[in-house]
Amino acid sequence: MLLTVRAWNEAGRALAVWTALQMDLSRHHPDAELRAAADGFVAQLTPVVKAALSDFGL
Repeated sequence: MLLTVRAWNEAGRALAVWTALQMDLSRHHPDAELRAAADGFVAQLTPVVKAALSDFGL
C-alpha cells in the first residue's frame, strides 16, 4: 500500500513538473511555433493535472 501511494505521488509530481516545463517553453522559447504548441498543451493539461492531484490526495 505504501509503495502504491509513493508511485502515485511520484507520478503526480512528474506530471506537474513536466507541465511546468511546458509553461516555461510557452513563455520563453524563441520559436513562436513551439511557444504556441506548448501554450495549447498547457491550456489542455492544467485542469487535468489539478484534478488528478486532487484525486490522488483523497
